[in-house]
Amino acid sequence: MGHPLERNIPPLIDNIEPAVRRAMAKQLTVRGYAIIPYVIEENVWQSVEDLFMKSPAVRNLLKSGAVKVVGALYDVGTGRIEWLPVSEVDAILKRVKSSPAKEVNPLAP
Repeated sequence: MGHPLERNIPPLIDNIEPAVRRAMAKQLTVRGYAIIPYVIEENVWQSVEDLFMKSPAVRNLLKSGAVKVVGALYDVGTGRIEWLPVSEVDAILKRVKSSPAKEVNPLAP
């Protein structure tokens, strides 16, 4: 970046960086600011994955049918909501269920 960062910036960026990397890997011909819409969508999927990986309680609620997790894009300028495919949420949940890295204890240490 070329200059020191305020201490609160790295934790904010850490959550977005995996989404940026995935968007760039999937959209090889997209450059510059044009990648931003793809990064935004990947950030939604990253957030869903993080939720599933870190919350056994949410996974249990999903399994029981008590809740449903959906992905969406909200345009603050227009108020428009674009609902993302539920099939992707299901695919993420399936991957997380088989991951040995997922949290299994629903209570905080």
